[in-house]
Amino acid sequence: MFGLLIIVASLPSSPYFTSIGQWILALAWLADKNLITKAKGILKNKTLIAFLSFYILHVLSLLWTTDYQYGLHDLKIKLPFLILPLIVATSAPLNKKELKTVLWIFSLSVFVVSQIGLYTVTFTEQGQAADFREMSRFISHIRFSLMLNLSIVTLLFIAFENRQTKAIVKVICVVLSLYFVFFILIMKSLTGIVILGVLFLLLFIYLIKKVESEVGRWVLYIFLTFFILFSVSYVVRSYAKYSYRADEALDKLEKTTINGNLYKHNTASSQRENGFLVNINVCQKELKQEWNKIANIHYDSLGASHYKVKYTLIRYLTSKGLTKDSVGISKLTMRDIAAIENGITNYIFLDRFSLYPRLYELFWEYEHYRSGGQIGGQSVIQRLYYIEAGWNIFLDNKIIGVGVGDVKSAYDEYYTTTESPLKPAFRLRAHNQYLTFLLTFGIVGIIIIIFSQFYPAYKLKKQENLSVLFTPFMIIVLLSMLNEDSLETQAGATFYAFFYSLFTWGLRKPKIKS
Repeated sequence: MFGLLIIVASLPSSPYFTSIGQWILALAWLADKNLITKAKGILKNKTLIAFLSFYILHVLSLLWTTDYQYGLHDLKIKLPFLILPLIVATSAPLNKKELKTVLWIFSLSVFVVSQIGLYTVTFTEQGQAADFREMSRFISHIRFSLMLNLSIVTLLFIAFENRQTKAIVKVICVVLSLYFVFFILIMKSLTGIVILGVLFLLLFIYLIKKVESEVGRWVLYIFLTFFILFSVSYVVRSYAKYSYRADEALDKLEKTTINGNLYKHNTASSQRENGFLVNINVCQKELKQEWNKIANIHYDSLGASHYKVKYTLIRYLTSKGLTKDSVGISKLTMRDIAAIENGITNYIFLDRFSLYPRLYELFWEYEHYRSGGQIGGQSVIQRLYYIEAGWNIFLDNKIIGVGVGDVKSAYDEYYTTTESPLKPAFRLRAHNQYLTFLLTFGIVGIIIIIFSQFYPAYKLKKQENLSVLFTPFMIIVLLSMLNEDSLETQAGATFYAFFYSLFTWGLRKPKIKS
């Protein structure tokens, strides 16, 4: 139990301590006097052997890889897929009280980490201009959003799994769940928000099937319809707001600033921020002179987002409807200056409690790409490019893939041979776990992986020995894999391997009452 609690307490914050938790589990497992019996039990457990084939495949792929250093590094990251299922499946399962203790500690650790992130971006000078991703202080914001969603599921399980649960416990669970929903929304993780929406949709469908009262079912139908209509309406209204275009009378633009310096007007450019044209009313001379007086980062230097400060400044001033000259600079606040230095291009991104800035960013990226803008720095558009690259790598290695060690080198070679327009800093991997598996192990490997992940669930479901938490957990993980290499970091691999093992083999089968 101590090892389990160390793992769940550190999952949102410290890969180092999750490793310690796993070593504690391993030492306790090895110290058991029934170790020989446990070892024999491994070969008898078909579901366990099936799951372990996932890790075995990674090891075998070293036979056709060339970069052993990278391959061994990947095997190290994936060690939880070997250690955790072996230990959990051959150890005494948890009873309901022990399970709830593990879930409570996990949810509370997620809560503490979220509070640290909320404090950082709300009350610290650095956080005021930080990217929303900074709300996850220790691990990727996408992986943290998965933990937030699972915490919501586990808290609702604790609250309503047993009718005898105390009212105060139910209230605490519901309040914490609502807080986690709020946090996912203000963190603006599209992956987390989509998963949250799918979970709510499935929850409504589940409740509709369970409710016996026809009136109750109709109430749920109404709520479900309202939820879907509200979500669609919000996106449509956000796009309409983004599509606003200011009437700037291009034939009547001023030729000089109030100081007599010439403006530059590129009326052929259609780039806008909040409906205002970016490349008109620009006086580089005044911008450079006045910006260097008030800022810590030079006008011609790179900002925090690998984007030149001068371009960020021009877009930011445009977003506020200001001219790009000394007058515009004079109207910037200290918070605005910090935001520009941190690479924030639009003042609306300083709004922590609205989803619209994230949708605005998505709309802008698409429009920028469609108008022939350079790929680089736009997360969604880049992902499409990464997927195209990954698919082409797979087509050249269809049967057994490139092997676990050559994924990075295969991408590097592809970017070089195709003369990719991406800067080196943005030349990354697929950001799609399914495609990563496909190009790493080929068609043969992906069949083995599908078998390894779904056979245990299928077999144990037939035996009625699968936790009710397993299905929502798998939905969370499988959806995340569409937009992220969820298992390519230690935090992601441990999160998946731990809860898969716990919800599959780690719980005591309930006694069936006559």
